[in-house]
Amino acid sequence: MTVVSRRHLPALTVCLALTCAAVWTLALRAQRWERCADPAALADLLEVPGTATAAPGQWQLGDGNFLWVSGKLEPGPIGAFSYRMVRSDRASLLFTNWVSSIDFPMDPGEISSAQLDVDGDAVPIHVARAHVGSRTHVAVYLAVYDGRPVSSLLPHQIAAVPPQILHGTLPLTLYAVDGFSLPGDEALVEGPAREWLAGAWRRHREMCTP
Repeated sequence: MTVVSRRHLPALTVCLALTCAAVWTLALRAQRWERCADPAALADLLEVPGTATAAPGQWQLGDGNFLWVSGKLEPGPIGAFSYRMVRSDRASLLFTNWVSSIDFPMDPGEISSAQLDVDGDAVPIHVARAHVGSRTHVAVYLAVYDGRPVSSLLPHQIAAVPPQILHGTLPLTLYAVDGFSLPGDEALVEGPAREWLAGAWRRHREMCTP
């Protein structure tokens, strides 16, 4: 474990404060740095396998969100699950308040990190669970920042601060699926959610690669 000398702590604190200030300043800027080749195509989620419906959520836009699409997945053994796709210029706010993007309010009792194997690539996702009465509310979500899925946001934001000062704020894209199961049957939600998120990432990658 690396130990930082006490005499270096003030300088380190100042550097971290300046970095965080730069990140938040960028998050509040009006200018967007759009690096996706065809961002408009991301709204067409009917092209993602397993999608049953897709509707823009114009009335729910806010807090930096500029694109919001919601719908249902094709019904499975325990019904159809809801999904949302949100794009926001305030990446940190969306990443930390991802529960605002799912169909039903949720106070997760546990959140775990996981990975999808998508065409040989390990794609980070998060799985959240909350017990509601006799059922389990399950949400699985994927965050894409600067063209790649991320498990945590701040390191990527810090690395991208210099070019964003010149070009504008990079948006965050969040894909989330949620549904309910009986305790012990959470895999019946997680399985279809993982499959849909894998398809959503393939579509995102295809539309955004120059």
